[in-house]
Amino acid sequence: MMILVLALFIIFFLLILKYNKKIFQRTYVQKPSNRLSTNAKGEWKWEMLKKTSRSFSIVIQELDKEIREVVCIFYLVLRALDTVEDDMETIKDLEYKLDLLRRFHTLFSMQNDHKEQEEVVDDQDDGWYLKIDPIPVKGLFDIQRCGTNENERKLVTEIKYLVEDFNKLSPKYQRVIIKICAEMGKGMSENVLKGEVNIQNTKELDKYCYYVAGIVGVGLTELFVLSGLQPKSLFDSMKKQSISMGLFLQKTNIIRDIYEDVPENRIFWPSEIWGKYTDSPQELVKLSQSSYKLHKDKSLSCLNEMVTNALQHIPDVLDYLKVIENNSIFKFCAIPQVMAIATLNEVTNNSKVFIQNVKIRRDLTLKIFHTTKNFEKTHSYFEHYREKLMKKIDLESFKSTKKQNEIFVNSPNRTEKKIF
Repeated sequence: MMILVLALFIIFFLLILKYNKKIFQRTYVQKPSNRLSTNAKGEWKWEMLKKTSRSFSIVIQELDKEIREVVCIFYLVLRALDTVEDDMETIKDLEYKLDLLRRFHTLFSMQNDHKEQEEVVDDQDDGWYLKIDPIPVKGLFDIQRCGTNENERKLVTEIKYLVEDFNKLSPKYQRVIIKICAEMGKGMSENVLKGEVNIQNTKELDKYCYYVAGIVGVGLTELFVLSGLQPKSLFDSMKKQSISMGLFLQKTNIIRDIYEDVPENRIFWPSEIWGKYTDSPQELVKLSQSSYKLHKDKSLSCLNEMVTNALQHIPDVLDYLKVIENNSIFKFCAIPQVMAIATLNEVTNNSKVFIQNVKIRRDLTLKIFHTTKNFEKTHSYFEHYREKLMKKIDLESFKSTKKQNEIFVNSPNRTEKKIF
């Protein structure tokens, strides 16, 4: 009897062991593709683009094939750099972090000495960024530990795939991406050196926006010209306008994101502006929710003055878009700009900006995406929102921006499309 019981127990134990093994295999031994990334067929960059910027992932599909891949890699390189700058916890040594930002671009090196390297659009390009000593191995390891969320960490942890895709590009594109990355890293290091972001005046705001967005516009313009889809005259005559393209988008983000930035002591709104209405940005947020109309009006006046500061870039934006010849590039450039002015219309005079993320409606986003196909339609959107904003903002009440707003009326060659 004991032998029979023992035999049954052994059989039962073996069955449980077999069953548990299957559970283990189902639970833990998943297919590698579900957990580990590969760069088969160059799909990694598109996967990361969707994870790090869903909206940009959609807009970039408007570009023609060759330039689409170039711009995708360009974006991911700069996003990886931005990930290192934003992470304030992983790398505590300030001087070491500054050095990593300044040398980040050396992770991506020119792969050969082909004569195509000499094909440059910018006559002022002396190649200073190619002479910087590369980041040491330890620096790469530390970069790969950065990231404030899962997608950012994935981007820098798997940066080897980004380097692989970068190496497949033509040297003429590689050079531009490295140059812009180097300039951005240099500019970012100045902000990190200051510690907490605390912008004093509109000149400092423009400088900050230039390094994180304006030079992206310059780099994109250079890439468009090198692709042969736009004439060199676009870069030669539209550099200021290409910078304004970036500044307009960045300032819109800064206005919209105040509710996130203030608690983190990232004060991008210049004290030159908010100081007219309150003692601190934190107090500004409190005033916005006050039941006293006078207090709330102060916060809204400050908000509206920030909006008018962003609006000064609209003439340059329209001038730039008007000379874009390639339709795919036009849509890629125009759609974000239209969404930006629609966002500004949404946030203007809206106290909710101080406590939540104010966005344009999804159906409006889809409409903008599907109808922004040419300059005429784009201009009609700007004209539409001009009329709406004029009803919300008393431009004459802002002495510091009065001169700026005269630009919208008196700018040369703009009689057919007045903006404010």
